[in-house]
Amino acid sequence: MSPLLYLAGVVAVGVAAQWVAWRMRLPAILLLLAAGFLFGRVPVGDPVEGVTEGAAEAVAAGDQELVNGELPENERGETGLIEEPAPGEADPGDAGQVEETDSEDSPLQGPGGGAVIPERLLTPAVALAVAVILFEGGLSLKFRELREIGSAALGLCTAGAAITGVLAAVAAKFLVFDTWELAILAGSIFTVTGPTVIVPLLRQIRPNGRVGAVAKWEGIVIDPVGAVLAVLAFEAVVLGHGSATVVIPLTIAKVILIGGVLGCGLAWALSILFQRHWVPDYLQNPVALGAVLLGFAASNVLQSESGLVTVTVMGVWMANQERFSIEPLVEFKENLGVLLISVLFVVLAGQLEPQSILDLGWGAAAFIAFLVLIVRPAAVFLGTLFTPLTLQEKSFLSWLAPRGIVAAAVASVFALELRHDAEEALHSTDTAPAELVRWEGLLEDSERLVPLTFLVISASVALYGLTAAPVARRLGLAVANPQGVLFLGGSPVVRAIAVALQEKGFVVRLIDSNRRNVSVARLEGLDMIHGNVLSEKITNRVEPAGLGRVLAMTPNDEVNSLAAQNFAHLFGRSGCYQLAPQPSNGAKDGGSGAERPHGRPLFREGVTYKTLEDLFDRGATVKETRITEAFDYPAFLRMNGAEAVVLFRLTGPPDDRRLRVNVAELKLEPAAGDTLLSLVPPDVAEDPKPKAMSAGTGLAGELDDDDSRMDLKPPQLGG
Repeated sequence: MSPLLYLAGVVAVGVAAQWVAWRMRLPAILLLLAAGFLFGRVPVGDPVEGVTEGAAEAVAAGDQELVNGELPENERGETGLIEEPAPGEADPGDAGQVEETDSEDSPLQGPGGGAVIPERLLTPAVALAVAVILFEGGLSLKFRELREIGSAALGLCTAGAAITGVLAAVAAKFLVFDTWELAILAGSIFTVTGPTVIVPLLRQIRPNGRVGAVAKWEGIVIDPVGAVLAVLAFEAVVLGHGSATVVIPLTIAKVILIGGVLGCGLAWALSILFQRHWVPDYLQNPVALGAVLLGFAASNVLQSESGLVTVTVMGVWMANQERFSIEPLVEFKENLGVLLISVLFVVLAGQLEPQSILDLGWGAAAFIAFLVLIVRPAAVFLGTLFTPLTLQEKSFLSWLAPRGIVAAAVASVFALELRHDAEEALHSTDTAPAELVRWEGLLEDSERLVPLTFLVISASVALYGLTAAPVARRLGLAVANPQGVLFLGGSPVVRAIAVALQEKGFVVRLIDSNRRNVSVARLEGLDMIHGNVLSEKITNRVEPAGLGRVLAMTPNDEVNSLAAQNFAHLFGRSGCYQLAPQPSNGAKDGGSGAERPHGRPLFREGVTYKTLEDLFDRGATVKETRITEAFDYPAFLRMNGAEAVVLFRLTGPPDDRRLRVNVAELKLEPAAGDTLLSLVPPDVAEDPKPKAMSAGTGLAGELDDDDSRMDLKPPQLGG
């Protein structure tokens, strides 16, 4: 495979794995890792025409001098990459050929992309991608959430992280590693969980109440905390115990100072630039991205791994400032984050030799079991000991600790640096004999760090990804397939529809700015929120538990369109519906008419708010009709006539009802056993003549879960 095809294939395979995971309702990282392992086995051809692969690697790494496409004669035999030709002879057959490398020298150098993406470029590229992912995660953290879950999030990120690090280090020493230094380094790395896995799982599970916010805060904040712990552990390994006692406190102070000051300063500068319109709209996202990458790199130059703290602080600052709207920035970073995650996991997994994982043996499996069954529950229950979390919420958090890209990136970086330092020490004539023995043990153990990390990532994502949702439902913290409806608007006709759905057992919530509508709705037993449907504060007050879609049904067409667009981050575009706009004079005269709707058209073609209001004012009621073999859908049409508006279709047994919203874009084909909820005029029974329904009447398909909702983005529903 050519390098060009390899690089294009990485993107294509990663995106395809994300799509397949969405269709199959599986954790995306599982398929990304599998795709990476398989794709990484494909040999990659000569990166540069006329130069062998080994020589191209040497050029990229800057390790060897290259003269006329060949390595110097005195170093050619040491590399083992190019066969020594006869003296004075050039071997033209070698040009363009792919030579095999010793994969045992590095667990991150498989036969795939190692030649295309050398280590000196791969490591900083991964680090920059992780910086963007953490910044995007920070944009979802709101300080108002801490009023209720602050103590729990703080406990998990401090005491919980310490407990995880200590217990994981002890287990790693006795089950995987020979040296305490590598065991402590591994324990610090495994304190992280990561938004790359937590956020998609929360979208899929949609847990009730505060437990989702706790998991989100822990997953994002714990990453820089774990990275800093890994830095401290690495410095202790490299410097030795005596020097580490002096360096570690200084390192902690530098990380906090540099990360905090630089992160706040850059975020403040961006907010000023954007608020005063010194940056045009089309440049705001690129400028923000450039600031994130520059801040990360500058911070890491001043202090290793402090860049993760910097970008997280930047994200949190910008998420909680009120100078300008961050919605365009959030959307851009979310899309970029999905692409980066897809590429990173495929590339990193493709660089790993499967044999290096198998060589870990049963000790690695026992280590993973210890992490899941002992370490995580201990960290959660002790870390949240004096918090208001319930037993069910603590139990759910105990079963939610998948590792993600940050663990993989940090382990890869430190494994490479440790191997480099060990090789330097072993080849140095100044190294004492006792130190030689120590560095030999560290070098051998460093080869196990990356395979173990990827094994933990794969196993934890598979375990938690496939079982977290059933556990949440068993604990009463989530529902399998949320069927509830959020109504935007509280007029009499909307309330009548909401009451009918609530009587059928569906979760119903309403939002309206009219106090009279709010008061009447509450008297009717409806869950009503008073406020502007376009307000961000009102949007954040909506409890999504049990809700599957939003119906924009206010009298204002522009509000309906904007509201459907605003709620797409919570319900996905397929879960946002709105009434058809009222045709304007321009539309009647052949102009463009009303603004293009952002939600799916409700009920049937041409049904506007005025259509429903006129029907209701004439005495129309919400009627329930069961379709049978004897009374089929054509009979329903003959009885109720063309004015009747089919609202919803209910399928399934009474104890497991599925709600489908009637939409104009799909054909309505109810089957025997289905129940129709319709708005029926009072005089239709007096007119038995059959009347044809308008074209385009239809229903959305069965509800499906996916990971395109919440900030996070929860699972999409087809209706």
